[in-house]
Amino acid sequence: MKSIEVRDKKRGEFVSIKHRCYVKVVPLGWGSQ
Repeated sequence: MKSIEVRDKKRGEFVSIKHRCYVKVVPLGWGSQ
């Protein structure tokens, strides 16, 4: 799921505001796997 991590970094601010948990859960949970 690298494509998702890249999007989070690019739209980090936008995603963090709309999905705070989403940003933290994706890189930590999906990033490990």
